[in-house]
Amino acid sequence: MPSSPPNRHRPVRSAAPLIVAAAACWGCAERPATEPLQEASLPAGALTDAEREQYYHLTQGAELFPYGLFTVLEDPAQPGTLLKDNLERFGFIADPSEGNCLPIGITVSHASDLDMDMVGFNCAVCHVGELTYQGQSMLIDGAPNLGDLFGFRDALVEASAHLAAHPVKLWKMWKRVRHLEGSACEGTPHDESELSPEEEQQVVAADADFDDRLDDHGDREARFDFLDGVLDEAAHLEQEALRLEHLLARLEMTVSYFKWATTVETTPAGPGRADAWGASRNMMFTPQSMDAPVTIPNLWQFEDIEWLHWIANTNGVMRRNMAEAMAFGAIWDRRSNWTSAVLENLDTLERISYKFEPPQWPEEILGPIDRDLAARGEEIFARSCAGCHEVAPNPDGSLVSLKVVPIENIGTDRTEIDNYNRPLLGEGWQGETNYASALARALQGIEEQYWVDNDVPQDLRDQWAGGRPNVVWKEAITGYPARRLHGIWSTPPHLHNGSVPTLADLLKPSDCSVSPDDCRPPRFVVGTREYDPESVGLVQVPLDTQGAFVFDVSGKGNSNAGHEGPGYGTDLEPDDRSALLEFLKTY
Repeated sequence: MPSSPPNRHRPVRSAAPLIVAAAACWGCAERPATEPLQEASLPAGALTDAEREQYYHLTQGAELFPYGLFTVLEDPAQPGTLLKDNLERFGFIADPSEGNCLPIGITVSHASDLDMDMVGFNCAVCHVGELTYQGQSMLIDGAPNLGDLFGFRDALVEASAHLAAHPVKLWKMWKRVRHLEGSACEGTPHDESELSPEEEQQVVAADADFDDRLDDHGDREARFDFLDGVLDEAAHLEQEALRLEHLLARLEMTVSYFKWATTVETTPAGPGRADAWGASRNMMFTPQSMDAPVTIPNLWQFEDIEWLHWIANTNGVMRRNMAEAMAFGAIWDRRSNWTSAVLENLDTLERISYKFEPPQWPEEILGPIDRDLAARGEEIFARSCAGCHEVAPNPDGSLVSLKVVPIENIGTDRTEIDNYNRPLLGEGWQGETNYASALARALQGIEEQYWVDNDVPQDLRDQWAGGRPNVVWKEAITGYPARRLHGIWSTPPHLHNGSVPTLADLLKPSDCSVSPDDCRPPRFVVGTREYDPESVGLVQVPLDTQGAFVFDVSGKGNSNAGHEGPGYGTDLEPDDRSALLEFLKTY
């Protein structure tokens, strides 16, 4: 494998202001006529156009799939429709930049071994959100996106498996699109490339030989080693045959990387959630159940937070980002500690995210705030909420620790904590069975090897550490941190697992047996972006809406209990609830 990755960033056009309309999508497929969106004239955020351009499309090294092939993949759910033209059903957001064909968070980089562009994700696919209200769209940098990444993964796996099973069709497609670049906006070439009978025989024979050798490596670790070996052993082959071998290997790797999700116990994440620690565990170590999906956290005001994530499990910056990249598909060679992750770019993306600002309530779109009511709500907030959630920066700029509330006290769903704390299966990784310890050792080895492979100077290593030289991964988690609530109006659904659709619902008890008409909904639709200013959250649509994802709190990891009772707002009178909600619009 190469010791250092190529320059993967392909420039894209300048992006638009912080909150704007997003009216086009990749491949020129348009929104339905029933959802006309107009530009919301709000001020730009703290990012420059160049920074927004980078954040939306800068590679983090997690590209696994050939871009050219992706442009001709059919959507398994809708035969005859190209997957790239149907990405809105998975919650991908169109980049409003004029002439930019890639949705926000989609990245393209060049793979030198295939001499072709590959497609993948970066952090913007989750951390740029969109809300709509009466025909206007609000695009919010740093807000959680309501994307269904695991649904997209399943569709990509199904389409990949179909291609891998039909090598002649794959080869024809590859000959047609292999030189298509990720910056192309004019669409996919439609000329057909036919194979001669001799070429077809060669392709079929090569595929059969590949399958035979692959079957000899049944377990996951041996299969990865074999696929790595394919890239090394095939160097003596003719260039075209070599590229087919590489292509088949990468498709197989794509299926292998993600297919475990269909063989382990899984709670469907649905739009706006991901089981990030389950994904990184299963990518790097032995697969275990993925039943702790959590909402995508917002990315503002976290630069000075000492312990990160919903479970406050690490103080590391770069290695946290490396784990995220691997959860998305960045390659890790366990033998050499080489990674396809691009650490320079991870640092760039991190620093851009420090500039995100909590969005202010857009009164010209969502309606004016009742200032008198909000003032009364501020008093309630000071009594009931500020003790946990009001976290001021330290005057000296040092890191702040959020208050961690023991799980026994907060009472919210504990599955993410339990899953993080559980040991690795069997003998673990290199004899280490504690997940956090194995993860810490693996990431340290990967980063240190990257320093060597890429001649990273000490000052740059220090910069990547972000003033946190001693990286710690907690081996046991006991509770959830109380996060800052600035901009909370723009981050539904709520609680760490996204089990409550609106802030109004959060101020109600979870037990519907006492008051069925005044409780948190046990089932609700997730995926709609339409905003409800009165409830401060997502508009609720009928459960039987076609294609809707229904969140059911009875599923493992989905409990909507907790954060209730005296001091949590559920004991407030209706008028006080309304006042608190009005204040939270201003916070």
